[in-house]
Amino acid sequence: MKQAGLALRWQGDTYGIVRSLARDSECGGNRTESEFSLRSPGFPVQYPSKTKCDWKVVRRSGDVCGLELTFQTFDLEPSDNCTYDYLQVDQNRLCGKINDGSVRVFMFAENETALRFVSDNQNSRSGFDIRVRQITTCNPDAPGFSCSRTYDQKEFFLRSPDYPGNYSHDANCTYRIIRHSKRVCAIKVTFATFHLEESVNCKNDFFSVDDRKFCGSLEDATT
Repeated sequence: MKQAGLALRWQGDTYGIVRSLARDSECGGNRTESEFSLRSPGFPVQYPSKTKCDWKVVRRSGDVCGLELTFQTFDLEPSDNCTYDYLQVDQNRLCGKINDGSVRVFMFAENETALRFVSDNQNSRSGFDIRVRQITTCNPDAPGFSCSRTYDQKEFFLRSPDYPGNYSHDANCTYRIIRHSKRVCAIKVTFATFHLEESVNCKNDFFSVDDRKFCGSLEDATT
């Protein structure tokens, strides 16, 4: 059942073209361009089985805040939790089919962002052709932003996807908090608004901090 969600406050030339096309299909490597294409091995032919490719995108300047991915084509073997074939951007796994032209933005947590493509030993698909662009204007509340984030600020707000509207079905967001300084020993969480589906032991919808789960409704609570 979808509910309103949550809002939290945390304190605490030709040759060059040919070479470029070849590089876009390379299985792994470092990318420092402000804009480039990323393709699965052999694209547009089906990608091979038992493949692992690792790319590292290096942030060009301190003004860059995120990676904008435009999915020209994306078709990988679907699976629960993307355990078979997948493209991983930092901690976010993508699989199945994504509509042509869809755009998603992933924030730079550090000076590099890691991408990994993995395929198992069966059921290959056509793969992917993605336009990647380093951007200097980032709006975390804009459509297409990944709901998984990394935070290193001393104080910030955390909101569920589409808040104050209802969050979507099958949402799975991971938030990583980096200690602001060595003097920080704990985090303080203030629940400004919290409305999730209530269930026994929070087995359906939940928000967890380490191993502690929260669900149902909370107002002006602090932990």
